[in-house]
Amino acid sequence: MVCTFLYIQKGIPFKAILYGLYVAIAIAGFYKWKSQAKTVKRDQKL
Repeated sequence: MVCTFLYIQKGIPFKAILYGLYVAIAIAGFYKWKSQAKTVKRDQKL
């Protein structure tokens, strides 16, 4: 997220968008992983 801000400040919008997209994908992947981990943990208790 810091790189995105710095690229915007430097006037490199393409890289800023690219790194912003990487951050969004990483956050979405984290929440999906967390959701799947809860499901597996719940299924193991049964």
